[in-house]
Amino acid sequence: MSNIIFPAGLTIDFPNLSMEMMQYYSKQWNLEHTQMEKGLFEASLKAVHTPRIQLARSHYSQGVMSRGEFPKGCIVLNSYFSSNGTYNVQNRFILPNEIIVLSEGDNVDRVTSGTFSGNIVTIEEELFYEAFSTFFEEIPHIDLHMKRFYIKDDMIHTFNQTINSWIDYLINIVPKQDITPEYEKIEHKILSQLFNCIRFISLKEGRKKFQINTVRDFLHKNISNDINLTMLSRKLNISESQLHSVFKSNYGISPKKYLHMLRLNAVRKELHCADPNKNTVSEIAWKYNFIHMNHFSAEYKKTFGINPSETLGEITPYK
Repeated sequence: MSNIIFPAGLTIDFPNLSMEMMQYYSKQWNLEHTQMEKGLFEASLKAVHTPRIQLARSHYSQGVMSRGEFPKGCIVLNSYFSSNGTYNVQNRFILPNEIIVLSEGDNVDRVTSGTFSGNIVTIEEELFYEAFSTFFEEIPHIDLHMKRFYIKDDMIHTFNQTINSWIDYLINIVPKQDITPEYEKIEHKILSQLFNCIRFISLKEGRKKFQINTVRDFLHKNISNDINLTMLSRKLNISESQLHSVFKSNYGISPKKYLHMLRLNAVRKELHCADPNKNTVSEIAWKYNFIHMNHFSAEYKKTFGINPSETLGEITPYK
């Protein structure tokens, strides 16, 4: 007996999402988004649901970090079909032929740079394993353990087109039919077509000399502290230039700029929640090591398109 985890037939279509709107609509999944590049941020999201599958396509105009949770009892497949920057999931740099697998105990942790378009397929866990073992006859445990699949080189377009075609079918064709949709057959057909595009290979062990997520964790823990990347590079026994190079190749942004964007977003979040009668822009900015107010204000406006004083205590429908 299947578990109904999604409202069958529910369609989500947001052609133009601001960062505030993304934050608002992502609360039900306990997700939080952080803008990682300067300038006006725009996104779009299209998703459709059967009782046990959600198919979604998203597009970001620039770099964004998304962290949080996803529905319990699900398997999530992450991939992308267009990018002029980098795509990193769970501190792994992802190539166009890779699919990152998230399962019980994992959290969403994605960092992109540049313009990015991606797929997210969320599947009820029991259905996933049932369909997976039926299609492949046995489960290749090593690939599930490594949390990634690979798309056959000649099937990358087919994989992406399969997701797009089913989204269009479920949005535009199914609602017009007079008969009740046979969702169980549809779900197995979707998964069968996607699995047909997948191949498996073993990853080489120890290809990284150090875990780059160590640097990222350090930046998050020290968001309000005066930190020294030179000392960190010595602790990791690598040069500062290597630290900079490896971090940027994985996340599409230098560690210094990454920390800077974390701090700007933290200030913005606190300004939204602050009481203009009790708090000031300066005291909140100083908390995150922004000392020179003129320079900070210029950076803030360049990033978010609004002065920090206008954000202080601002009330929006997406707050």
